[in-house]
Amino acid sequence: MQSDRAVPPRTGWSGSRFALSRQTEKVKKPMIELVIAACLTTGECRESRLTYDAHDVSLMTCMVAGQAEIARWQQQHPAWQVKRWHCGVAREYGQVL
Repeated sequence: MQSDRAVPPRTGWSGSRFALSRQTEKVKKPMIELVIAACLTTGECRESRLTYDAHDVSLMTCMVAGQAEIARWQQQHPAWQVKRWHCGVAREYGQVL
């Protein structure tokens, strides 16, 4: 049964307000960081943060490729022993960038 009301054509994602907000979201997208907690044998510990553009690296990519990045970092810093690591949204002064 056909309705008498005119149905507007579907605009798809590109014509919606949602698409516009997603496009501006890409511009404002924060950085992703790989945080490595490492210690010297003397007991001194520190965090090292490797930062990536969120347009190129997602949190999932960081988690998957993080081990290879940590191995490279470990080769460049042989005196330090990696204790733990994680990926997250880059922060500055406790605020999300």
